[in-house]
Amino acid sequence: MTQSRDTGRSNLLWIADLHEKGNETLGPNLKWHKVVNEWGSFYGDVANDGTKFYLMTDAQDSPNNKIVTYDLAHPDRGFQDLVAHDAKSPLTSVHVADQDKLVLLYSVDVKDVLYLHDLKTGARIKRLGEGLMGSVDQIAGERKHDEMWFSMSGFTSPGTVYRYKFGEDNDDTANKEEVYREAKVDGIKADDYISEQVFFESKDGTRVPMFVTRPKECVSASACSVLAPRLAMLLFARVGVVECGHRS
Repeated sequence: MTQSRDTGRSNLLWIADLHEKGNETLGPNLKWHKVVNEWGSFYGDVANDGTKFYLMTDAQDSPNNKIVTYDLAHPDRGFQDLVAHDAKSPLTSVHVADQDKLVLLYSVDVKDVLYLHDLKTGARIKRLGEGLMGSVDQIAGERKHDEMWFSMSGFTSPGTVYRYKFGEDNDDTANKEEVYREAKVDGIKADDYISEQVFFESKDGTRVPMFVTRPKECVSASACSVLAPRLAMLLFARVGVVECGHRS
């Protein structure tokens, strides 16, 4: 059970073991393990294996969030880091799939990036959706299933749903994402364009990320200078992209 007192990212965390003697019936006499009983940090429940709980938190100087474990059977051990805090990339969402897989969503250089981790060890397995550019809008699926879905919106599509099936390494149909459903936009074929992220340095030395979307046949800035205005108009009017640009 979590308790909050205002709109701040701070909560208490109490856990009651319903198999514990005296806790067979829900009511005011439940015996609670007051895991977090002081205000100041955020703790979000991710999953549990018996008495071992997996949590996302910004505690212990981790403003970008991290994954920790807490075992009710060994409270003396306290919180143990499972996936360490990343000082550069905020962890924005966590999902458990295929029994023992952690799907972590990070914001990296103002773009969404999905990573697959091992739930038991916290080790990173690989990046999901390699090459996809856009914002991840939703992740869906259940821990007991060997598949999951995630939706993305980008510069050339208002929304695409991808299905990812887990399986053995020798299964050619598994361990990769495939388009499950895609929103079509008249006048734009997403496969005809490519989006790339580039960086430039501002006058004060800040490294600034920028996205460039162009037709695939454009191999030079001069070639794109003719087509880019038309593309920008289509993207803005039909897809809702708020930033487009070209140079000549």
